[in-house]
Amino acid sequence: MLISLCAKNKLGFINWSIPTLGESNPKYSLWQRCNDMVLSWILNSLNQELANSVIYMETPSEIWLDLQERFSKGDFSSLSDSAFHCGVKAKSGFIFIYYTKIKTL
Repeated sequence: MLISLCAKNKLGFINWSIPTLGESNPKYSLWQRCNDMVLSWILNSLNQELANSVIYMETPSEIWLDLQERFSKGDFSSLSDSAFHCGVKAKSGFIFIYYTKIKTL
């Protein structure tokens, strides 16, 4: 995911180096189009439960921070980037599933 964002010059949408623009900014429509595209890429790379828990966030950086906080807790060295695509491995799956369901509600 990070490589794709970097290759498409969109990494700034998750690391806050591209600031959120207000509607009064003349470049707002361009920013909004790119923002929506990155949101779509991230949401489509998540399993359905994870996507449902972050779908109402407005910026990719909000989603990225939320997922980073979720998956950086504890010792999850056995989890790889596939955790974002496949959900969670069984070892710690119950905690993530519970947290995700609560967050979705």
